[in-house]
Amino acid sequence: MKRPIIIALTISCAITTGLILSKSSWETLQTQRQAYNEKIQASRKIETDRAELLKKTAQLDSPYGKEQRARELGYRKPYEKPLTLD
Repeated sequence: MKRPIIIALTISCAITTGLILSKSSWETLQTQRQAYNEKIQASRKIETDRAELLKKTAQLDSPYGKEQRARELGYRKPYEKPLTLD
């Protein structure tokens, strides 16, 4: 009767000791996982920003984009007359 109780206590002490000793490892894992997720989010944001910049660059490099930007800056074609509102 005493032997099974001693075995159960020994096993429970071993499990408890293992859990206590591995606590710092689990905390380190959690910290590393959080840092990894933050890096992934930053990387995705950079990729999104890059795609947006590539799209803007392609638009501005096209003839239509160049003309549109020039008109925003006040340029006009030589044969066009400025529109004035009286």
